[in-house]
Amino acid sequence: MRQTIYQYVPADKLQAAVEECERLVRPLDDSHFDFLAHRYGHLREFAPAFLQAFTFRSNLNPDPLLQAVELLRTLNQERRRAVPDDAPLKFIPATWHPYVVDRSGRIDRRYYELCALWELRAALRAGDVWLETSRRYANPESYLIPPASWPASRPEVCTLTQTPQDGAARVNERQTELEALLRRFDDELPHHPSLHIEDESLVVGPLHAEDKPPSLVALETLINARLPLVELPDLLMEVDGWTGFSRHLEHAGGAEPRAPELLVHCHASILAQACNFGLTRMAQLADLSYRQLAWCTNWYLREETLKPAIAGIVNRHYHHPLARLWGGGTLSSSDGQRFPMTVRSQTATAIPRYFGYGRGLTFYTWTSDQFSQYGSKPIPSTVRDATYVLDGILDNETELPIAEHTSDTAGYTDLVFSLFDLLGLQFSPRLRDLGDQKLYRFDTSIRYQNIGRLVRGILKPRLILGHCTLLTASG
Repeated sequence: MRQTIYQYVPADKLQAAVEECERLVRPLDDSHFDFLAHRYGHLREFAPAFLQAFTFRSNLNPDPLLQAVELLRTLNQERRRAVPDDAPLKFIPATWHPYVVDRSGRIDRRYYELCALWELRAALRAGDVWLETSRRYANPESYLIPPASWPASRPEVCTLTQTPQDGAARVNERQTELEALLRRFDDELPHHPSLHIEDESLVVGPLHAEDKPPSLVALETLINARLPLVELPDLLMEVDGWTGFSRHLEHAGGAEPRAPELLVHCHASILAQACNFGLTRMAQLADLSYRQLAWCTNWYLREETLKPAIAGIVNRHYHHPLARLWGGGTLSSSDGQRFPMTVRSQTATAIPRYFGYGRGLTFYTWTSDQFSQYGSKPIPSTVRDATYVLDGILDNETELPIAEHTSDTAGYTDLVFSLFDLLGLQFSPRLRDLGDQKLYRFDTSIRYQNIGRLVRGILKPRLILGHCTLLTASG
């Protein structure tokens, strides 16, 4: 067979094709770190200077990653190539280990340095490693209450969050609540129409919406028939007359006398931004000066002026009697919408699934149960929503007394639950594939007749309270 094949394809060409296929066909879990090794010479042009220029810090003592960085500094200064056998290796992930350490136990200098740089990049982004002279990569503890002032602030903070100062008491509260919920779940599972256990997994059936009664449909028709059709500019000016939000639109240079036509240009600039058809089109539609609209947008419409203006509208809406019929302002939700970007932006990212060949970003918004939007923030579309789910709540400058928040699965992680509890808030996300979520318990001695196969996770209060003890001792 080989001789027949070689008549059509020479042996050297077939051998080259086989070798090329072996290079192209890679396992699904391959990390392609060898491609980084091909660029090692380029990285060496600046990596030594980069490591020498900065002093990295970590709250982990000792930190194996920083020990590796210090070792690389020493090797660079002494112009040594070989990595010593006792070099720190604990920072190396499992995916890197076959590249860094060969079968004989020898440490490869190229991959050791590449792995250290790769992990240093990830640690800086995560806040595990920080720089004293940086704002973007500062110590995460600088965003918290200083340890020296925490003992005096602790009673007030616990009062505001309605949480006990004793960590053990808080854990006992949560344990009692969790055990009560698990017992209720165990009792109601056999009788629930949408839940059952199948193949050791929880199966959650679809939830069906309630049908609208005929009286509600008739009321909706009656209200829609009586609501007048209002032009959007007229509505904006009327809302400004009710709330006076335009008084927050101050000139960036300070107080300045307002011309009579300035308010018209402010309203037109707001509509041009909100409707996303730009200042040129607005100038044509409203017969206004484009230069005046651009000047008004640049000097009056800024985050520092728009946030208090929006807060004024939300506060007026919160106290409206009709809004109180929709909700009390204590529940809110958040979600993101992706938009393509036609201008250059550092936040914009390329996701062909949503933006084709262009780039875009996500506008993450927070909305109360009264249907008022009290927060918004542009975020990268490649970052999970859960990273930002607390931002709008903590930056809430309105009078909405938010106590409970919900999001979709993208806004959820296990850590977000603990952060909400730490702040005395309730997190109630809508989780997709709820049956695949891991359930936890405190006491393994409690027997559950129906859900015992589902509650597989074990919570360890000793570890939790150990961290509380460390925090108390340091602050």
